[in-house]
Amino acid sequence: MEWLQLLTAISKAAGRGNIDADPHLTPDGYHLTLYSPCIDAGERCYIAGPNETDIDGEDRIMDGDCDYFFNIDMGADEFRTCYLEPNYLVVDDFERYTDPIRHGGWTDSNITDVWKDGSENSTGSYITISTDPRIGGPIHSHKGAKAMAYFYDNNSTPFYSEAYADTNGLNSLGIGTDWTLKDVNLLSLWFKGFPDLDGSFTDNNDGTYMIEADGWDIWDTSDGLHYGYKMVNILGDLPVSITARVFSVENTHEWAKAGVMFRSYLDPDSQNVAIVLTPGRGVSFQHRDSMGDETIDEETIDGNVAPHWVRLTFDASFHFIAEHAEDNDGTPGTWLQIGEDLAGLYLPADLYIGLCVTSHNECELCTAEFSDVNMTGTISGEWESQDIGIISNDPESMYVVLQDGDSNAIMYYPDPNNPDNADPNATQHCPWTEWEIDLNDFSDVNLADVQRIYLGIGTKDNPTPGGGSGLVYIDDIRLYPSRCLDRPAGDFTCDCVVDYRDLKIMTDVWLYTGCLRADLYEDVNDIINFKDFAVLADNWLEEGI
Repeated sequence: MEWLQLLTAISKAAGRGNIDADPHLTPDGYHLTLYSPCIDAGERCYIAGPNETDIDGEDRIMDGDCDYFFNIDMGADEFRTCYLEPNYLVVDDFERYTDPIRHGGWTDSNITDVWKDGSENSTGSYITISTDPRIGGPIHSHKGAKAMAYFYDNNSTPFYSEAYADTNGLNSLGIGTDWTLKDVNLLSLWFKGFPDLDGSFTDNNDGTYMIEADGWDIWDTSDGLHYGYKMVNILGDLPVSITARVFSVENTHEWAKAGVMFRSYLDPDSQNVAIVLTPGRGVSFQHRDSMGDETIDEETIDGNVAPHWVRLTFDASFHFIAEHAEDNDGTPGTWLQIGEDLAGLYLPADLYIGLCVTSHNECELCTAEFSDVNMTGTISGEWESQDIGIISNDPESMYVVLQDGDSNAIMYYPDPNNPDNADPNATQHCPWTEWEIDLNDFSDVNLADVQRIYLGIGTKDNPTPGGGSGLVYIDDIRLYPSRCLDRPAGDFTCDCVVDYRDLKIMTDVWLYTGCLRADLYEDVNDIINFKDFAVLADNWLEEGI
């Protein structure tokens, strides 16, 4: 190979960042035009979230100017000139289905018209669409707006759960039975489970407390948190208040929250009032005025970090008042009100009062420490605590079955060729995880006549009593042609070969830090330099399998 060319390309790597030019926007002021310098000019090392889209709902990182560099655009719009047909066939992306609540009952676009669950096959499965409000919490999906919500309960016979769909005919997937078309050789699906992360409340008996909490957030119409509480009667002595010094809150997300809360009930959608401190967004006064209502951000003040003091008071005028103060060597500074007085809430006479924590990250526990907790009013009971709105899965395996007219084949995650290596904790994988299966592994099935696909949880061929229960989301089931399963290091473009297109991506982030996709050499820093280039060079023109 011509190494001089490679080194020359590296030396000419151009910087990207802010622009000082006409952005060439469309008349609406939001969209980029063909000649905009904002295309592929955003933060080099930005990694988009799994559901992150632009103003039009398109994927947030795409090769806008067709130079094989997948970099985010500046602004609200992600421009695209490369409108190529997708290199995959959609088995199901779940976008076409509606939910039974928001649309006034079951409709012709119901997921259970296509996918049959335990009500049809007598297994432990129950499926709905992820936008079904009965689930509570955030709406989960890998890409797009929806996913399958797959509830499993393997505690009773047959001790496994299954959902299946036909590939052709009435109320089917509609993809057809011939899975050899367009040279497809790979079945891919994405799934997301929930780990078994129990929250905890610890009274250190020295005036300090520690709470560990999972939870998606204290927000929207339903919360996920750990709550340490006592009871207070608001018809007794007024004012009622709780004061706490938030000594620390772990940065599991910039919107992780630790603070003080009044709560009507211990249901996830309960009415509540809270003032919380976050690792990255300051202090916030928020409330949900009625069961199941949206949470209201009364006011958020950026810049405040732990240690910090928070106080919430229910006064003789039946108003909630939220205050916060800087920490001065363990004592509060000047108390400042945040937001307006909150009035007009219809509350039960007995309220829960206490400390709340959420990680704003369903995959990780957040630890927060409190001290100097003081309550006034008619307080009763000892400290108690519990998780509220936390989803925790029992561990189970996952499998896929393809069936033709005469036979079927079952593949377990993650190693289809060795069922003994099935991951018994697959349902606890919390980040969205792609599962790729070589279609050739379904050797007992006629791939030109695939009539049905099954998604299973448990061990169908060796069911074990008492397998447990939980919730798994499944999305973006696709068939890919000629996609390698084992890509060589340096194949940034995912085309199964290391070549000049991958080199260009490396040169465009040359000497940058934080660009994990181009950081090939394992060392203590993440600078893209000649060590990483050496790994790419060693794999030059190497092809995946």
